Amino acid sequence: MTLWPRLNPFFVSRMTGSSAAWAFPAYRQAILSKTLLDSGRWVFPPSVAQLLIPGSFIEWRYFALLSPSFHGIVGAALFNPFGLFGQLGESGLLLILAGVFEAPDSVAAFRETAQQGRLQELCWMHMFPAETLRFSQENTTLEATHEGIDLCLEQETPNRGAVRFSTPEGIRARVRQVGLAGPPIDPCFADDLQRVPAAHWIVHTASPVALVEGEIDFAQGSLSHLPPRNAPRYPDFVSAALSRRVEQRRYTVSLADDSGYYEHSYGINPLPLHGWDFLFVPDAARGQSLVLQTYLRSTTLRLLEVVWRDGETGEPRYTRFDSQSLSLRWEERTVHPEIKATVPLKRRLDAHNAHFHLEVENTVAHHIPFLRPRSLVVRHFFMGEELSFTTWRLRDASGKVLAEAVDQRSGGEIASRGWFCHRLQWGRGGNIMVSGAVCHLSLN
Repeated sequence: MTLWPRLNPFFVSRMTGSSAAWAFPAYRQAILSKTLLDSGRWVFPPSVAQLLIPGSFIEWRYFALLSPSFHGIVGAALFNPFGLFGQLGESGLLLILAGVFEAPDSVAAFRETAQQGRLQELCWMHMFPAETLRFSQENTTLEATHEGIDLCLEQETPNRGAVRFSTPEGIRARVRQVGLAGPPIDPCFADDLQRVPAAHWIVHTASPVALVEGEIDFAQGSLSHLPPRNAPRYPDFVSAALSRRVEQRRYTVSLADDSGYYEHSYGINPLPLHGWDFLFVPDAARGQSLVLQTYLRSTTLRLLEVVWRDGETGEPRYTRFDSQSLSLRWEERTVHPEIKATVPLKRRLDAHNAHFHLEVENTVAHHIPFLRPRSLVVRHFFMGEELSFTTWRLRDASGKVLAEAVDQRSGGEIASRGWFCHRLQWGRGGNIMVSGAVCHLSLN
């Protein structure tokens, strides 16, 4: 007899293969047919487990675009698609377009432009109710229409896909990413998240480095309905500089052969118990990338992946550093004025294994908060998108430099619960200590 219900091993085997399909249809079938869990005996009441699990499902498709034209993301997150727990939590597919247009080319330039009020920043979101989602027969394409907004997410292969959407106000986006050829990267499965029955998370960095093309188009006046940053009507906002530009004329941003990153993640873990700190540094021109993944309470999902090209043959190479060989430190940090949380300004990573040594310095230039205060559960959870620049160097055991990058455009995200007023401090040691309205916890 075990305390927690465990996943059916046949289901785990099925879901941890490389696939272009959305995971939710398979989870839905397993949950409804009661084949998601094994047939063992549990201390935890099976009826309670069957109730909690459907409301704890989350699935992400995350497209990062790292270009001087646009430094940011287009993301789609499917939360609680069964619509459980009423008004406590949100349900549906959250579409996000967030980033900076005509992005400065260094940390110093980013900060100076922001101080001068010239940063062309946007954070736009829309929640599609679960009943509006339409999956293709192969579950590789998802379409939805809600309040005049049309969306199509199409994944041709695990590392080749496209996003298209348009709004009645005149915002249109078409983004296509193609992962560069390289060793196939298998999904990483973790079931050490604890806290809820059958909790697990699967991360598939199908395109650690990709070529991106497409365009983001704003009709004249299409952003006039969005509030400025710091307005009480979160989550959407637009900077004054971008709002003025689009108010005067149509604005089209073109993407061509730019660097990108694509990730597909999913599993059973309720958002208020989630937490992560991750970083990605793709360079399509050199065919190399670095990806850091750390998740709250998980040792398995504490890893650093590197993709590069052999200096002699040009063949793609890959290595992964696990939690035992990875050190992560926040050398500089600050209290974010909007989420009242301590967030990193500079990360330093050091990783060793038998064959390689990796050094990384990541500096955050700008932070975009994702706050959704309209429902109880997500009101006390925050995500923050990071626009950054990263320097890294990979050596072999003899000290020879195999690959490196200097001040490369990069991105990342930090997320956790913020309790009653988004006051959260990130400390060290992996423990949670609550003092008043401040929560101290760490992914380190």
